[in-house]
Amino acid sequence: MFVKQSELFWNLGHDFVKEVVEKSEKESVAKGYILFFEGEPATHFYTLIKGSVRIKAGEAGRGMFVLNHTGESFGWSSLVGRGQYSATAECLAPTLVARFHHQDFEKICEKYPVDGRMFMKRLAGLLGQRLLRSYDMMASSMRAEETVYGTGQVQEMAD
Repeated sequence: MFVKQSELFWNLGHDFVKEVVEKSEKESVAKGYILFFEGEPATHFYTLIKGSVRIKAGEAGRGMFVLNHTGESFGWSSLVGRGQYSATAECLAPTLVARFHHQDFEKICEKYPVDGRMFMKRLAGLLGQRLLRSYDMMASSMRAEETVYGTGQVQEMAD
């Protein structure tokens, strides 16, 4: 089952996972389809079933992540009280996702508080990993800008 393949749902209670699956909607979309845009109201959380999704932030598409493994999750803005998505999710191939409305998910977490707390703890860990990856990408970019090109020799000015 795709939800159980998500590390966010590993070893959570059977009833919790069952209700999450029952409330989910499968959505099949074509290559190039935008699941959500940065700045739009954050209403859904997604788990990838198959396909490929690029997550990009900002006009230049900085902070890009490509999700292409069954069980990878995205759209976290809807679960942490952000009113808007922090990035755009674009399908790079025909894609199938499970879509969860944030209000349905919150109700399930309230009904199963131990599982809900564990899920949110794992979500915080996932976001931390992505943040660290973003830091690494920014540091690499800054190092590349600081690199001296050419011979590194300084030309003398003629008097």
